[in-house]
Amino acid sequence: MIKSNTDYIRSTAKSLDSGVCEQCGVNGSELYKRIKCSRSLKERAELIQNSRYASLSAHVKVTMVKDPSEGQFWHVDHILPVYAGGGQCDVDNLRTLCTPCHQVVTSAQAGHRARMRASIGNKTITDFFSPGTKEKLKSYD
Repeated sequence: MIKSNTDYIRSTAKSLDSGVCEQCGVNGSELYKRIKCSRSLKERAELIQNSRYASLSAHVKVTMVKDPSEGQFWHVDHILPVYAGGGQCDVDNLRTLCTPCHQVVTSAQAGHRARMRASIGNKTITDFFSPGTKEKLKSYD
């Protein structure tokens, strides 16, 4: 189930981490509950604006205010990224991150993948395993 069912993955992560970000310690699940229980849109907006989530785009914040769902406040992240072979790992490779931290991690990984592609260029799979390529890739880790 952990390898194919995203609902199961989220519920497992929540039971382990309670929606608390492993990087910054923000409790995304608690903030979601506070926003969901807020009576006014203004109060919801203020809660978001006075939190770590203020750095998110205006569109994302508007959606969080108007129609909040728990998945907007915390994500399950692969410690070893999927592109590096972490997609079929067990729960040990998963961690809870708040949305802002997850955006930073994902952005850094996108940069890493771009540098990898640039260093490999138009090489064939045979070239990939030639001497020197492996060392080049290690320099990005």
